[in-house]
Amino acid sequence: PNGKFVATGQLDPKGKENKAFFNVWDVTTKQAIATCHGAEVGICALAFSKDGSTVCAVSSDGEHTVTLWDWAKSTVIGSSRGGPDRILAVAFSPIDDTVVTCGVKYMAFWTLDPATKQLNKKKGIFGKKGEL
Repeated sequence: PNGKFVATGQLDPKGKENKAFFNVWDVTTKQAIATCHGAEVGICALAFSKDGSTVCAVSSDGEHTVTLWDWAKSTVIGSSRGGPDRILAVAFSPIDDTVVTCGVKYMAFWTLDPATKQLNKKKGIFGKKGEL
């Protein structure tokens, strides 16, 4: 988000307890500064929040789990199953903390319920202007 960090995800779970992980790297020093473990299969998409404090990681498991991480503390902020539709990309809204995921003829908007740590999903509706 500020040009100082980049995140990379592991596709094959050979990490801690056979869980896939992602790293956050300092671009200047070229050193990994955080590692977050937890995806069952692999990480297929990553995005930083606008302030850089949160990473959204999408798992390549059968449910395409969407997880928000406080990467500096390596802790999960919230998570939910994405569903059967394959997620190909993830991004944070530049306006608020909404997460957007998309795939083939699929788009969803996610908001965090801090009380339950669940991400609430609202599917995007394609009309004539958005018809694929």
